[in-house]
Amino acid sequence: MEYAAPASFSFIRRSMSDASCVSALSLLPENIGRESLLQAVVPFTMVARKRLEFLYDSAETIDQERIPGNIVQCGVCNGGSAAVAGHRVRERHLFDRKLFLFDSFKGLPPASEADGVRAQSFTGQCSGNQQSVELALRIANIDRSHVEIFPGWFAETFPHARTGQIALLVIDADWYDSVKLVLHTFYDAVAPGGIIYIDDYGYWEGCRKATDEFFAERHIEVPLLAIDDTGHAFRKPPRPTTYT
Repeated sequence: MEYAAPASFSFIRRSMSDASCVSALSLLPENIGRESLLQAVVPFTMVARKRLEFLYDSAETIDQERIPGNIVQCGVCNGGSAAVAGHRVRERHLFDRKLFLFDSFKGLPPASEADGVRAQSFTGQCSGNQQSVELALRIANIDRSHVEIFPGWFAETFPHARTGQIALLVIDADWYDSVKLVLHTFYDAVAPGGIIYIDDYGYWEGCRKATDEFFAERHIEVPLLAIDDTGHAFRKPPRPTTYT
């Protein structure tokens, strides 16, 4: 799942914990374009290129289609994909969107039986840090006053968040319990036509099981778009389906 960083951006990874990294940001253009941003965030993410492209385009789509609401990402790690998803969160933006980010910054929690045998050895892996997230947001020129970061386990932080309506929901939560909690907590707040992206649907069986169960519980009958073998997404239906 790791995507190799271009050599031209290796200085970012080397300097992540160094104060000199702040001055290195001056080497990047103020209005960073699509391709430059997608390359610049590589040291901050394990998300593959096609999925980063989808997140970038999703952020553009919700603006073009005037879908109201904020951007919420659950599972942030070092912030690369969050910087892409939130790249249009700027001062004086037409929709005045905010970016809400949730992560334990302690790595993955223990997997449950629903996640399968392979997942049981991943506790504590994929750990990011908030300093790296802050740097990734700066690279994308995201207005920090429009960002809220909630460090801690989802079950502890979700009750304290006031995300409002959601236009783009990014779920990078890996495990069955985590994905199910995200969907139960935030799905109803997603605006009709809003985009819901699930990073691990094609990779972890627990994530797939949680999503499929939620679809069945809510009678959601919309196709899941496969971004690649791992990432999948769907649009929230414009209105609830009625059944007789």
